[in-house]
Amino acid sequence: SGIFWNGLSVLRIMNESIRSYLKQTGYKNATDIIGLALPFIKSRADDCCKQPKKRLAKVKTDVCKACSDCFCVDRLCFAITRGGDGRTVVDEELCSGCGWCVSNCIFHAIEFKYY
Repeated sequence: SGIFWNGLSVLRIMNESIRSYLKQTGYKNATDIIGLALPFIKSRADDCCKQPKKRLAKVKTDVCKACSDCFCVDRLCFAITRGGDGRTVVDEELCSGCGWCVSNCIFHAIEFKYY
């Protein structure tokens, strides 16, 4: 994006900035500073970042009306099918958690389940 906004002159500015930093800190060349920040980045990531919860769609069978208004079944999502009783069924192995079915169910019979 720097080249897009400022043209190729941004490369000259970057080069000058790196040379200035090396001179100020006493490093001989750019290879001397490769990886110096890695321990700090890793420890920060380990401290503040946690595995996000996975969300999957779940049908509330007591609320599902087995209606014909289910926009996802046989149209948009491979994870949504109809069961033997006509109600919507979500295959958790195929569900990506996109939320399309949750937002389109007019009876609010599909919700997210978090793991």
